[in-house]
Amino acid sequence: MFLGHINDLKPGTWRVLTQCQGRLTLLNEDGKYYVQDNICPHQGSRIRQGHGTGLPVCPYHGWSWDQDGNPVGSGTVGHSRGTEFCQNQHVLSKRPAHEWNGFLFDRPIDVDLDISGNYILWAQRQDEIKASYIPVMDLFLDIDHIPVVHPKVYDRIDIPNVRDVEWIRWSGGSAQVVKSNRALWLALYPGVMFEWQPGAVFVMVNQPMGDDRTISHVFKYRERGHDQDTWNLNEQVWEQAWTQDRAQAEMLEPGWREIPEQNLDLEKRNFRAYIRSL
Repeated sequence: MFLGHINDLKPGTWRVLTQCQGRLTLLNEDGKYYVQDNICPHQGSRIRQGHGTGLPVCPYHGWSWDQDGNPVGSGTVGHSRGTEFCQNQHVLSKRPAHEWNGFLFDRPIDVDLDISGNYILWAQRQDEIKASYIPVMDLFLDIDHIPVVHPKVYDRIDIPNVRDVEWIRWSGGSAQVVKSNRALWLALYPGVMFEWQPGAVFVMVNQPMGDDRTISHVFKYRERGHDQDTWNLNEQVWEQAWTQDRAQAEMLEPGWREIPEQNLDLEKRNFRAYIRSL
């Protein structure tokens, strides 16, 4: 899961992560980043909303926890189980986030590449795609489609020939890297797509909404210090390619289910194997 960037939160603040339907909260505790469950273990209410400061207190019955997630109080609850008191004895799970070049994930990224920069969150939105998230990810795992689906789109930012791409694969994801041109397409299974170009990072977190519908949470990061024209060009190219990819994913629905797995490229077969392991 993509969590955000270290610049998204000031020390002592937290933000509920919309890309996982508010189930998790990202915390900045004096420059150390954590992910904490945001579902109350009592009856399933979301504890925090939006962003802010302070300790978690459930708005349903007032259950509360300290900074480390240890139970503090049970609020108004005293008789929910008949004669047995219903007390908050549940730890609210909290774990460190994994930082990679300033970006935060719920697990380590196995790519040794320096893309560090002073990035700021420029825009965030949700796009609906009338297709399963699997063909959406398939497109991201397939650089060969670029000349056909995106004719001359990437020429404007000097995206390299397919032969220049170095593949990095591991059990939980893959990356297509071009070090000479400073480009990266990172796929973190099962549904995160991370695209880096000089001065810009675009992240899509795919949330399945059924067999043939996906919500993609889009995050646009701009690097401070790059001029406006560079950002405008990167954003225009990305938007055009993303529009084309969404349309192509819908064209692959539902036919992708009928294709034998041995017909697929290696990275797509690895992706299917990961899905089966869940």
